[in-house]
Amino acid sequence: MATTRKSWRDTRGTVLHNPLVLAQDGRSDWSIVVATGAPEPVRHAASELQRFLRQISDAILPVRNDQGSPRPYEILVGPSARVVRLGIPFHPGPLGPDGYVIRSEASRLLIAGGLPRGTLYGVFAFLHDVLGCRWFAPDIQRIPRRRRIAVGPMDETRVPALLYRNFILDGTLDPDWCARNHMNGSCSTAGRQHGDKISHWQFGHSFDALLPPESYFRQHPEYYALVRGRRLRRDTQLCCTHPRVIRLVTDRLRRQIERDLELERSDPDSPSPQVYYLAQNDWGNCCTCASCASLARDQKALSAPILHLCNQVTEQLDREFPEKSILTLAYRFSRKPPRSLRAHPKLIVQLCPIECCQSHPHASCDCADSVSFRGDLEGWRGAADRLWIWDYLANLWHPFVPGPGLHVLGPNLRLFMEHGVSGIFLQDTGPREWRELRAYVMARLLWDPRADGDSVQREFLEAAYGPAAASLEAWTRHLQEEVQSDPVHVRYKAPLCPGYLNWETFRRGEALWRDALEAVARQPEMLERVQKVYAHWQYARIEHEARATLLHRGRLRDTDYVDAKSIRLKKQARHLVAWARRADSPVGNLGAAEYEALIESESVTLENGLLRLVFLPRLEGRLVQIQGRQGGEDACVLTRSTRPGQLAASGYGEQWSGAPGVRDGREGYTCKWDLERLSFETEGFYVHPMQFERWVRLSPRAAQFTVETLVANRGSSEEDSAIEATWPFVLGPSDGLRVSFPAARRRFRLDGPIELSARDAARVLLLEQADSGLGVRLTLKGEGLDFVRIRPRGKSGRVDVTITTRAVPLMPGGGIRLFQMVEIVNGKGKRA
Repeated sequence: MATTRKSWRDTRGTVLHNPLVLAQDGRSDWSIVVATGAPEPVRHAASELQRFLRQISDAILPVRNDQGSPRPYEILVGPSARVVRLGIPFHPGPLGPDGYVIRSEASRLLIAGGLPRGTLYGVFAFLHDVLGCRWFAPDIQRIPRRRRIAVGPMDETRVPALLYRNFILDGTLDPDWCARNHMNGSCSTAGRQHGDKISHWQFGHSFDALLPPESYFRQHPEYYALVRGRRLRRDTQLCCTHPRVIRLVTDRLRRQIERDLELERSDPDSPSPQVYYLAQNDWGNCCTCASCASLARDQKALSAPILHLCNQVTEQLDREFPEKSILTLAYRFSRKPPRSLRAHPKLIVQLCPIECCQSHPHASCDCADSVSFRGDLEGWRGAADRLWIWDYLANLWHPFVPGPGLHVLGPNLRLFMEHGVSGIFLQDTGPREWRELRAYVMARLLWDPRADGDSVQREFLEAAYGPAAASLEAWTRHLQEEVQSDPVHVRYKAPLCPGYLNWETFRRGEALWRDALEAVARQPEMLERVQKVYAHWQYARIEHEARATLLHRGRLRDTDYVDAKSIRLKKQARHLVAWARRADSPVGNLGAAEYEALIESESVTLENGLLRLVFLPRLEGRLVQIQGRQGGEDACVLTRSTRPGQLAASGYGEQWSGAPGVRDGREGYTCKWDLERLSFETEGFYVHPMQFERWVRLSPRAAQFTVETLVANRGSSEEDSAIEATWPFVLGPSDGLRVSFPAARRRFRLDGPIELSARDAARVLLLEQADSGLGVRLTLKGEGLDFVRIRPRGKSGRVDVTITTRAVPLMPGGGIRLFQMVEIVNGKGKRA
């Protein structure tokens, strides 16, 4: 924050030397003056100043224009003829769109700034910094009452260090609240009276929007990424060095800007975006054609071809639209800066530390991803004149879970500023714990990164929670200590039961939350707020115990989960569900009814009359049962666990070759399902940095389902992608098992383990039980299949089918897919 200040403030009503008494005993001799025809944000600033001065003192200061004769006592809001006539120094040029001046001259006070938001921000800064007003949340504010408002000589000029200040967090971005806390980013709903906002076209990833593969790929596959010897239509990027791609992207953006400007001319309430994203898609697979690969090798960075494209587009469009900005992402595979290639001076590079730990400051965290990020940040400091950041808050997978993160915000922002960053976007999500608190702390620190984050947080807690504030602050401090002492690295996608939430943490939290609730028991409004945050702690405690119970005591008997939860745990869960219904709130990532059903049964079932699939969401969405109709009776064709403590090793499983044996989702996962659409989705980590996304879809009319798995590298260095997927089928006595490969017209008895290449298996294999006719047809598709192993497991009737993929190198952000279709058949390969 560039600030020059010679200010005097009276926060206690103390009479100091030559104060300007703006109001006393509900009366005022002062008026507020704005220019005739002043812009709407300036008029709104005058109205807001009048409103809050009245709330503070009961005095009504009239708002006048600048056409009449000067009066003895005037607050001059915004540039005007009056300012010029009185000779008060004011030069808006250096202030930019958000900077302002607050200056006293004899019996006048000037609050004015640059267009479009500077004057408005100056008024709110005066009310906040000088008079003590606070806007903590849209429904929580502190407007101090005073018999006397007196301010002394002031001479302050302030230009925010961060020109772009933006975050996203559901339910917090009220436009008035954003303006009062100086938020100017695109996620606000700010309108003309607030000075609008810095808006974007195609916020985030835009390659597909610029050159959609469905429009161009068939005739011009050369426009798209060459990966492992073939041009990709799905999950692709652009070939950034192809001359025609550069020309087409330039033309596409030119037409988009022209359309936006035309709309703005015809409808002033629809301002055109200031920033246009020219950024890679949200996956890997960058082009490796000869031209792109040569540039990447020369610059020792995969970002070089993207920067080559962006520089040429920016060079052309800056001549035509100098008021517009082009922005690209340094993200995943493009995070590393090029060796000598610099960004065009008008190009914004937005650096994304998505791989980094979010529970420790970026400047000091010792995890490998954070260490490499610091080097990249230093490199981009020298390679880009306009450097922005897209940062992430901890645990976006499970925002309902209590977590750390706010204590690192100040240090991180200061690190970014030291490296020349001028714009920041923070990605958060709802339903987040401490949602309003998080929004307030983010807003205040984005406006002034040098502010004391702990003091900002304490001020909010005292205003929102009153006598419960001390206990709540102790709880947040304990979580910070937990992640710092081990240390525990918490990323943007973290587990549902992270390591810092342990039995000791719950024991300490029990007393703190009891004290907090008791402290506000007779204050209904504050009690409701405390209960809202308490629900997150309850949820974490219930999930921690429920998962431990499932892992160590849960089992399947016949077709049902044997419930081993304690009566106490179920009672706590029902209390949480009752609160969620009263508050119209989700519970974690589920609705109240879904969560209640999960607590009671632990399983989710997809069924279509011919096939029944059973999943356990708390164990990485593990598929533990397949039941098909065979001769009018149920036939289970997937092994089930009947002993406590065995569920984590039962059913269908996958593992990454870099972490063999990891099968219980400890690295984090999230599940969602749709019973009507017969789908179950799981997203998680085999182990960091290898992430999977898995979609299971049951056919509505057939005894078949599909499993599609995307394996992605979410780290900052190259990793291999090899995985194993294992089906433990149960088809009956092993001496009657037959294996068939229909495409190859091969069929033989399964006497022992066999291993076949993917080609030998012809991508379709059939396992049958000769006596009953019960069988499974398995169809395999995907990139990088290596071999299939079939292994009978003695007299149990179980046979394991393991599919292994090749160890294909994956760059950061890169991914490969494995597709499987499972069909239950009934006698001689016929479908059930």
